[in-house]
Amino acid sequence: MKLANTMAIFVCLAILSGVIFFCEDRGTNGLVDPIDNPTIIDDNAAWSPDGGFLAYTHYRRSIEDNPDYPLVQIWIYDIISDSSYRFLYPAMAPRWSQDGSKLFFVQSISGTGNIYFYEFGQDTIIRVTNDNSHGIFDLSPGGESIVTMSGSNSTRDFGLWLIDYNNNYYRCITPGDPSGDTPRWSRHSGNIIYNRAELDIYYQFAISDSMGNFIGYIHRSNWLQYAACWGPGDSLVAITDGIDAFVKRPNVWIKNRNAGALFLFTKGWAPDWSNDGNWIAFTDGAINPRRFTIWVMRLDGTGKREISRRSYADIDTVAIAPDAYPRCVLPEAVKARLRGQ
Repeated sequence: MKLANTMAIFVCLAILSGVIFFCEDRGTNGLVDPIDNPTIIDDNAAWSPDGGFLAYTHYRRSIEDNPDYPLVQIWIYDIISDSSYRFLYPAMAPRWSQDGSKLFFVQSISGTGNIYFYEFGQDTIIRVTNDNSHGIFDLSPGGESIVTMSGSNSTRDFGLWLIDYNNNYYRCITPGDPSGDTPRWSRHSGNIIYNRAELDIYYQFAISDSMGNFIGYIHRSNWLQYAACWGPGDSLVAITDGIDAFVKRPNVWIKNRNAGALFLFTKGWAPDWSNDGNWIAFTDGAINPRRFTIWVMRLDGTGKREISRRSYADIDTVAIAPDAYPRCVLPEAVKARLRGQ
């Protein structure tokens, strides 16, 4: 499905399974490639289970004083206080446990590393993997397994892997195909959605069951895709694709799996759907093409706001060694709120 670009903002209302979506097009003004070396990127937004917090990766591409050690941190946004706090570093790709008691993440400054979790009740950081080869990942609904984009090492090829981290069990769900990435686990059905390339020509979002058995494709395009997430009840998914124009800045689309309908939601990428189904968080560079930030918006188009725009002036000069053990620097008052105190 292709939509012609315009220079205006328009609203189209589409009723999908009783839900009204807001669809937005801001035209081609200022569109840039998100990988065209912006100064700062905030992405990988993740809603807490209760919807009160958003964790996200803050990534600065280079530091003038020490470009070999880019700044990669996890920040957390408090919905109630409308404030962001530096949380963990070096760290990226946050994912909450289903009960909100832990935040899993990758210790990395280069895109791959080991998976850890921070336990709020104990104020401790625990290592989960030891092979230093993991990228974007997600947790099973019960929290006992991980699906991870794992790099090659002496025993495994690059691809998507299922890990039972309690029993040290690994299983590849893309055997013979190294292209799977950005996996997301459904909170409802237990199915996994992920991006899968085909001969570097077609890019498609595939679905596997909880054991990694292939089910089928739900979206296919010859445009580069990046990240999808499940919506309420699994009938709806939010996907990233740039299919509406010959530009590189992508869009977030809402797809009805049952009807096959595809609707433009907003410019941006890397969506994350809140547990209550009312909000989507995403990354966009609408204000400054050199500064990509986290935004949130309700499905009906209301409440849209930028939540991660900060100067970071106080910490941007800090260089962190790539092998540094993760550190938590969250204020005690915020830790207490996250523990439910």
